Amino acid sequence: SSDVCSSDLSQDPKVFTMLHASQAKWIAGYPDQALALAVEKDDLALLLKHPLVYQQALGWGNVVYLYRGEADVLLSKSQEAHQLAEEQHIPFYIGGNLVWWGACLAQKGEHQSGVDKMQKGLAILEQTGARIGRPMMLALVAASKGKIDQPEQGLADIELALAQVEKWGERFYLAEIYRTQGDLLRQVERFEDAESAYQTSLEIAREQGARSWELRTIISLCDLFEVLDRGREIHDDLATLLDWFQEGQGTQDLNRAEALLSKHAAPKTA
Repeated sequence: SSDVCSSDLSQDPKVFTMLHASQAKWIAGYPDQALALAVEKDDLALLLKHPLVYQQALGWGNVVYLYRGEADVLLSKSQEAHQLAEEQHIPFYIGGNLVWWGACLAQKGEHQSGVDKMQKGLAILEQTGARIGRPMMLALVAASKGKIDQPEQGLADIELALAQVEKWGERFYLAEIYRTQGDLLRQVERFEDAESAYQTSLEIAREQGARSWELRTIISLCDLFEVLDRGREIHDDLATLLDWFQEGQGTQDLNRAEALLSKHAAPKTA
């Protein structure tokens, strides 16, 4: 039953399961099913009227909106969650919600404000000793540093994230960490190293069955090959993967992939 929360962990089993299932669905390539789970999870958390369960559901529990490119939704939820965490004096949630808040700002194009907010959140989390999600958070900061002309600092954050993955074994975001590394290496014109990072990302995504991470990496490879005048080289992979997706039309990554596919489509013969 979902009407009893753990007195030690302040977690509701159903909300907690749906939170992770939502993210797993998105990663596996089912953006709409992921969204449906996130909405249902929030409705249940609100119904339970347990402040810590609702807090968890609002912030980390809604990162799927960030994945889908719907930063405005997560921004509102993370701000509400942050206010609750401040009222309840819970540093773990204060720090985490600041990271999601900053990530949303960055996705909306406010990269410097986003970096500042995320780094503040990470510093708070560091003081609590919390490790969960930290490699992902470092990669989000690294990506935003690339957008404010600090790619070398971003690459240093990536190295730290990879070291923490190696130490703690949290691999769900590993393909994205390598993809972000590739983006930063491409920015500093280390093209061979960038391609190597992307290939590592692809291998991990395919090994994990992480279609959404795979799609993002193929998009990044398309960007690299455009610079290297190899624009059509990965066209077939992109077309095959896009054809696999049966939902999520209109989301950020699928829109980008469709635009790239159209750009590099073979010209029709008369």
